[in-house]
Formats: sequence, structure tokens, C-alpha cells
Amino acid sequence: MIHPPAPRIALLRSAAFRLAGLQAVIFAAIVISLFGVVWWSVGAYVEQRVHETATDELRVLTHLFNTTPVGGLQMDALDVGQGEHFGLFDADGRHLDGEIRERPAEVGDIPVHILSAGPVPRRLHVVEERLADGRGLYVGFDRSRADGLLLRLRRAFLAAVVTGVAAALLAGFVTARRYLRRVETIASVAGRIVEGEIENRLPVSSRRDEIDQLSAALNATWQRSEQLLEGMRQLSTDIAHELRTPLAHLRFRLEQARASIDARNPARGAMDRSIADVDHVLSVFGALLRIAQIQTRQRRAGFGTVDLSQLVGGVVADYRPLFEDEGRSLRVDIQPGIGMVGDRPLLVQLLVNLIENVLRHTPPGVPLTVRLVRAADAAKLSVEDAGPGIPSIQHEKVLQRFVRLDTSRGTLGSGLGLALVKAISDLHEAPLRLEELQPGLRVTISLPLAR
Repeated sequence: MIHPPAPRIALLRSAAFRLAGLQAVIFAAIVISLFGVVWWSVGAYVEQRVHETATDELRVLTHLFNTTPVGGLQMDALDVGQGEHFGLFDADGRHLDGEIRERPAEVGDIPVHILSAGPVPRRLHVVEERLADGRGLYVGFDRSRADGLLLRLRRAFLAAVVTGVAAALLAGFVTARRYLRRVETIASVAGRIVEGEIENRLPVSSRRDEIDQLSAALNATWQRSEQLLEGMRQLSTDIAHELRTPLAHLRFRLEQARASIDARNPARGAMDRSIADVDHVLSVFGALLRIAQIQTRQRRAGFGTVDLSQLVGGVVADYRPLFEDEGRSLRVDIQPGIGMVGDRPLLVQLLVNLIENVLRHTPPGVPLTVRLVRAADAAKLSVEDAGPGIPSIQHEKVLQRFVRLDTSRGTLGSGLGLALVKAISDLHEAPLRLEELQPGLRVTISLPLAR
């Protein structure tokens, strides 16, 4: 038999991937917090160094201009550091010397036009000092290197965050795939056990991690369940066989005793009723054994290709004379060429039980419709009558063993007919549905088509 694939678990909804995602978020939060601390520390240090450099240069130039007579200092000879620029302005704001061409309106980090940069302003950190003779001295330190350092620092941390989160998600993806494969293996083996292959077991590696421990616990549970089921099955089989033999002997002796009694003797009628009771008990034992055998999936070995259209047509043809004798209408709608893989005798038993259920539990003259049609990837087999029906609240209950509704107490039966139908449909993985009609009941079974 081809088993359906194990249920797939969405990777992004798996617990392993969610844990990896949480770790990625935590990692990103830690890196961002670290970046904030480092950014604040480095930024404060850079700002301090920029301001100190500009202030030191301003102090030196202020001393030179204050101690040297006007015109006595050769401006070109001033040793101004790299990235440092100055501008000297008179009391009215006219430019006297230096690369800063226009008197800044404010100090701090501002864009400033300098002679060597052309028309494009540069971002300088500007400080000022008023000289003793009223002239204004402005010194600006070029912030391009400092700003570049902070930009590289920001990009480095951004790359670290992106790389770290991507690495965490990738690790989560790999870990989740690994765990999901093992979880799907557990689901697959569990599904096979549910299907009746109770000898299946989960693989256990030498790592002895939590999945291996779970697998070992499940294997032990299934092993114990298999032992209990085998014991119960053997006990049921032994009881059935042990009781069927003396019951068969009892029936034989009743038949012998009945043959020796005159037909006019009232005891003969009692013998007939006793033989009928023994036959009923024997049929119950037979039905129980068949249900037990079907539910353990032992009948799957008898699966083969079945012409379902021919099977249904043959069973209906066998019952047509009986329906005619009872004055019932038997309507048939069978599409030809419908095939499936299954156990032919059991499928015949399924349909016979459904038809017998109608004959036994509906009044004479109630019509019956048997329909077999192809629908998508399944064959819909339905048996529909116009009898008293079964209340929808009782649909699940009547599929259990020995369940008989109050309206059926006065009819023959053991309450195993629909239970046997349910067991056979489950064996063939064919969903069974009961529908309450007004009036009547429709039983529909979706049998998988042959591929």
C-alpha cells in the first residue's frame, strides 16, 4: 500500500524557526544597544578632539596676533595645521586675511566658504576670539575626516546588525529544517501505526538528545501497546474459537434432537427457536472476528484492483428479485469503468450490509436507490432509502458496535452491521457520511479511485 506523505509543517511557523527569529531580534537589540553606547562614546570623543584642536590653534594664533604689531606678521609664514583654516576680519567685518572669506554669523559646526575649496562650502567646526585691537579671529577645523569616521562606524555597525540577523535566521532555518525532518519522521511513523502497521518504530540515534528521548519513549509506549493489543486480539480469537466449537456442537445436537421429534410436537417449535438463537450467536461471533481482523489491517494483503462498477452492479442484481418480492422499488445509477484498489470480498460485504440494513429496518414498499458516480479523485457510493431514517444526533453512535436504536429493538440484528461497514470503509481510507433526509437516510462512502 502507498502511504500518504507525512503532514508537512510550515517552516516559518515552526517552533525552531520562531526561536531563531527571537534570537535574531535579541541579537539585533544587543548590537543596536552596543552601537548606541559606542556611537555616543566615540562621537563625544571625536567632538571633543575637534573642538580642542580648533581651540588650540585659535589660542596659538591669538597669541601671535596680539603680540605682533599689525603688519609685522607674515601671514604666509603661519604654520596652520592640516584641515585647519582661519579668517581675520576687522571690526567692521571686512576680510583681512586667511582662507575663510566671509565672517561667520555664528560658531560651531557650520558650512563655510574657504578660498581653496572654490564655490562649494565646507563643513567646519568654527571658534572665534576677539583680538586686543578689535579684530575678529576665526579658526575652523575641517570636519570631513571626523564625519567620515563616524559614517564608517555607522556603516560597520549596520553591516554587523544585518550580518548577525541574517546569520541567526540562516542558523534558525537550518536548525528548523533539521528538527522538522525528525518531527515529520515521527508523524509518518505514527500515521503508519494508526493505519495498523503497529510494528513500526522510530529511529533513535546515539546523540540521545530530546528528540531521541521522545522517540525512545514513544517506541516503548507503542511496544507496550502492541503487546496489549496482541494479547487482547489473541484472547478474543481464543474466546471466539473456543465458544464457536461448543456452539456448533450444540447446534448439531439440537438438529439431531429436532429430527427425532414429531412435527406436531410443540417441542419442535422450541427446538427451531433454539437453533435460530444459536445461529444468531454464531453470526455475532463471526461479525466480531471480521471487524477485529479488519481493524488490525490484516486484510490489506488481499488488496487488488477491483472493478467497482461491475461489483456494485452484480450485488444489486442479486438483490433485485428480493426487492420485487417485497414490492419495493430499486433504482440504480452506476457509472461504468470505475475502478479502485481494495479487498473485493470486503467491498461486497460493505454493500450487502447497507442493503440488508434497509431491508431490515424500513417498512415494506420503501424504495431504495443505489448510486455510484465518479467525483474528482474518489468514487461516491451512496445507498439512499425513504424510510424512517436516523436522527443526525445519532449518526456517530449507530456506527459503533452493538448499538441499536429504540426503533430497531423489534427487528432482527446484532447492532454490528453499520460497525462492520465503518471498519471496511476505514480499512480502505474511504470517508463515510450519514445524511438525514426528509424522509429517509443516505449513506455515502467516498472510495479512492485506482491510480
